[in-house]
Amino acid sequence: MTSSENRSKGPGFIIKIRDRIARAGKYIIGIFQIPSSPNMDPAERKLKIYDVVVKGIIGGVIVLSVTLVGTMMQTNQKRIAEDNKTMATLRELSAKQKEMDVDLGMQMFKTLMAHYLQISASQEGKDTEHQQMILRHQQMILLRMISLNFQDSPINIKPLFEELDIQMTDAGEKQRLRIIAMEEARHQAFRLTFQNGTSYEETVWKGKEIHLDTVGATIKIIEVGKDKIKASLTSDVMPGNPTLGPFSVNYFDTPLNDNIKLGTWRISLLLLKHLGDKARVRVVIFASYLAPDRFDIKELTQQIRVPWEDKE
Repeated sequence: MTSSENRSKGPGFIIKIRDRIARAGKYIIGIFQIPSSPNMDPAERKLKIYDVVVKGIIGGVIVLSVTLVGTMMQTNQKRIAEDNKTMATLRELSAKQKEMDVDLGMQMFKTLMAHYLQISASQEGKDTEHQQMILRHQQMILLRMISLNFQDSPINIKPLFEELDIQMTDAGEKQRLRIIAMEEARHQAFRLTFQNGTSYEETVWKGKEIHLDTVGATIKIIEVGKDKIKASLTSDVMPGNPTLGPFSVNYFDTPLNDNIKLGTWRISLLLLKHLGDKARVRVVIFASYLAPDRFDIKELTQQIRVPWEDKE
């Protein structure tokens, strides 16, 4: 169709649209049209018109509202279903990731320990001090790898540090070994006290008392030695003020493994530096649930229960 034909047919097309709109309008008006009667009062007729109009509007609003609410509920249900599906997928992935991490950790721990013990056994065949020093250096590297990779696990490798420290005669080697152990303890102390715990350093001497007001306890230093100190802990809140100790603390203690449980808290004492007749120590206080219970009276990790805990 050419443009001239469109122009010629334009007015007729517009008239047809206008007629259709007019018929649609008459139809809509007819819906609300109330038949007139000679006996009907004009005011009554007007009220009936208003009644029909209002009812029509209200009905339309109700239908629209129900439709919107239904649509919203349907959309919300779809969204919830999709969220649940996504959460299920994430939980499954998280479980698989944890399983992979555990398996990887076990394999790594076995490999490192096997290599460490192999080096330890091979020292018997090495006669020169230089060869022995190389092997001890390799052992320190392995101990640092184990301590840094498994510092969140309650694996106590303190005996390995102590045995290697006994074998060493060089003061520089001993100092490096202790730095490795204290690095692990420092990292643990930071994480364990991050939320609501506390960690601070103290200079102590024989007879020094450290009052832990936040947990109701007192640490008393009994003896200060070159490589270890002896201390005891007294509860200030339990009947009779029971005392636990004396227990020994050396450079290879960690707060996760070497601690005392007192109610809802755990207390750990760490040796940092020997200062003649004095020593520098770190006191670590953290929530008890962050570390496992150990029931060996010969170890520092003992448990003191407050009376009301046994009743619960």
